[in-house]
Amino acid sequence: MAKRIEKNSNASSTSCGTLYVVATPIGNHLDWTQRAIKILGEVEIVAAEDTRVLKRELQKVNVRPKKVLSHHNHNEEVSTKGLLEALLKGHNVALASDAGTPLVSDPGFKIVAVARQNGINIVPVPGASSLTAALSVSDLGGQNFFFGGFLPTQTDSRKRALKRFRNTAENLVFFEAPHRVREFLKDATEILGAQTPTVVCRELTKPYEEIRRGSLQEIENYFRVNEPRGEFVILFKGSPAEQLNAQATQSEVSKLLGFGKSASDILDELQNVTELNRKQLYDLITREKKLV
Repeated sequence: MAKRIEKNSNASSTSCGTLYVVATPIGNHLDWTQRAIKILGEVEIVAAEDTRVLKRELQKVNVRPKKVLSHHNHNEEVSTKGLLEALLKGHNVALASDAGTPLVSDPGFKIVAVARQNGINIVPVPGASSLTAALSVSDLGGQNFFFGGFLPTQTDSRKRALKRFRNTAENLVFFEAPHRVREFLKDATEILGAQTPTVVCRELTKPYEEIRRGSLQEIENYFRVNEPRGEFVILFKGSPAEQLNAQATQSEVSKLLGFGKSASDILDELQNVTELNRKQLYDLITREKKLV
């Protein structure tokens, strides 16, 4: 039986192997973490979407894994079964993305799910992520964001998806392939509005990294004349709904009290959508409650 490399205190089985979910660099090999290098060199099996890409990247840090198996969308059912059998026999397995953090728009959900169902220890090995890298330089402000991954490839479906996000208060983050960037930006301009603050990150951490900021119309115009190349992360500033004024807030409080809502529930529900501060809202709720 393989020796356990690390132990998670939540593990429910000591006879099984451990499944490591390992992040890899998104372009710059200097972004390898020492922990990722150690684990990928010690586990019995490494599962990767593209084995050639991973082996090539590991050669740069002098790591030669014992066994690398292909695990992608087209063989995920069969591969998951084989990996689970190995884990149940006590072998340690690492699931590694070609670039970035596994399961973020990459295959891997099924093996993580069945491992959990079988009481197998699952350990995250964090590292590079184009999502968080893009957010860190976006300067769009706000504390929250919505990650939409890749939107549908068909124009009508993509527009319908964008309409759902049109009045979202959180900043929006999407991935897109270079051959669809122009169509994506065109549809986004139509649906979200030409003046929407936008950040496009291209080829993050790679030699031709580009981070471009501007209105959505400016960004669309730029890529009309400049060929989109590489991997894209596209961010839009959220568009929160207009806050309720005092009169509208009073009407909403009265309605919610009529529905039987408690004062604390109303306070929690309205404090982020009204121009009143928390104390003003609480006093209003108290007054209205006496009238009910």
